[in-house]
Amino acid sequence: LEKGEVERLVVVIKSAAEPGRVLERWVFEVETDREVVESGGEITRDKDEKEIVAEIQALIRQITASVTFLPLLDEVCAFEMLIYTRKESEVPQEWE
Repeated sequence: LEKGEVERLVVVIKSAAEPGRVLERWVFEVETDREVVESGGEITRDKDEKEIVAEIQALIRQITASVTFLPLLDEVCAFEMLIYTRKESEVPQEWE
C-alpha cells in the first residue's frame, strides 16, 4: 500500500460445501496519491482526524446498508482475499 502498487482488494465468500460456488463478492478500489508515493514520503498530506473518522464512518455505514439487502448466509463459508496490483509490481513469495 505504501508503494502505491495495490489497485483493488476483493473479498470472495464461498460455500465451504461447494468450493466453486461464490456467495458474495466485495470489491474495494484503492486510490493512491501518486505524488506522495513518487516522492518517497517526502511529500505528505495533512488530514484532520475528524475528517478521517468521518470517512471511515461513511464506509461502515455503506457496508451496513448493503448488508441489510443481502440474504443471511446460513451455511459454513470460506473466504479468499484477492489483491490486484499494478502490472509492474513484484509479487512477494508469500503471496503465491
